Amino acid sequence: MFDEKNYWRQRHDDHNGALKAVGIDTVTERGNQLAYQLLADQYGRLLDRLALPAGARALDAGAGVGAFTRVLHERGFDVTALDISQTALDGIDLPIAKVCSPIAAADLPDRSFDYVHSFDVLYHVMSDAEWAASLEALCRWSSRYVVLHERFLRLPQWMPSKIMKMRPRQQTIGILERQGLRQVDEMPTYFLSKQLLTYRVAGKRPDAFYKLDAWALGRHSESAWVRAVASHRVKVFERQR
Repeated sequence: MFDEKNYWRQRHDDHNGALKAVGIDTVTERGNQLAYQLLADQYGRLLDRLALPAGARALDAGAGVGAFTRVLHERGFDVTALDISQTALDGIDLPIAKVCSPIAAADLPDRSFDYVHSFDVLYHVMSDAEWAASLEALCRWSSRYVVLHERFLRLPQWMPSKIMKMRPRQQTIGILERQGLRQVDEMPTYFLSKQLLTYRVAGKRPDAFYKLDAWALGRHSESAWVRAVASHRVKVFERQR
């Protein structure tokens, strides 16, 4: 029987520290680097708007090779990295706390972080019950913000794969609202490079698509047409109670 957790652990063992371990494994390392740079650029703009103080306690849930753990650490946050792969955690060369566990099974105190984020992780949790428990755990651990990145589809994914099952965005938002959080901000992160009809071409021409997306997102992130076309978003939810 296929076990997606073992799949990800093995993938980290195979690609030890490379972005192929967490990105698209059919794309070159250069292509994955540029994709992650686009996301990091947009994420930085969002963090500027949130203006969290240095020393804020932050959890990177599903940290992988630490691409965004490093973003938070460089901003002076007190970061904890959580991942199911010990190989991945061992490769994050930062003086931070590390927890090896699936999200739903992690034993972390309630409201022990000011800021909890999880990027492109939850849709790799294939069990609906575990997915809901994972999202609820992220909410419990946060005293203020929960920040998520994914496609946020209006409808369920038409044909889930063995390692990817995207739930409707209203299902995600409903759990967050029941846990006392409400969306307060969002940022588009990919314009054309991650569209279903273009991502394979983008993988072969990553520099060209990076420049196109960087231009659209860097200059026009707030415009209606970019927000309408963008395939992925970072959504920020803030605790109301």
